[in-house]
Amino acid sequence: MPIPSLNQFLRTSGTSLYAETSGSRVLRDARSICKSDRWNSFDRFHDTTEFLTSSYSEAGAATEVFPIRTGGESGTGRWIIREASDIRSATVDVISPVRQRVLDFEKNPWHVIQWSAATPPGGLRSKLVIVDSEGDLARYGRTLAGKTVLTRMNPKGLLGRLTAAGALAVISDRGIEDLPDATAWMKFGWGAIPLSEAGARSVGLVLSRTEGQNL
Repeated sequence: MPIPSLNQFLRTSGTSLYAETSGSRVLRDARSICKSDRWNSFDRFHDTTEFLTSSYSEAGAATEVFPIRTGGESGTGRWIIREASDIRSATVDVISPVRQRVLDFEKNPWHVIQWSAATPPGGLRSKLVIVDSEGDLARYGRTLAGKTVLTRMNPKGLLGRLTAAGALAVISDRGIEDLPDATAWMKFGWGAIPLSEAGARSVGLVLSRTEGQNL
């Protein structure tokens, strides 16, 4: 069966779709989605789901929501999210030799790496070590135990090794090319932490390249 060309689709079905499309509504809906989804936290993802389903319902479409269980055994062929993280707050303060707050999740939700572990209720207090190369990582070795690592390397590929070395947390200032003041969206894994590092747990935080340089 021949596949209709894009031009043919635009001349037929496309004109009908265009007639029902509102640019201002598209922008309004995009703003509403970003308002909750930008927080990169599963409790806020539920807010996005509620907005989307109500919007479809108001337009006359039937909607259903299917919850996906987190955790469980791998090998079923299903996509399994090991954890669904609800982020309540995250801050980092330098306490010596000066006192200064360097990041705050409430002001910028991209300061937290997705799949980050939680801190203990009282938080963490540690020395900060800069590890910007494979050579640095090999040189420090187990002396990273109990420390926080500031790095420009990709934290996704470091999770297992940093955890094995005893590091408590990692702060990435890898940054975004040509945007030194932008905070990158970081993840320890795509759908979840990779199976090869499934036992690794670390607090993960993000700074822009400029913020990292200042730190």
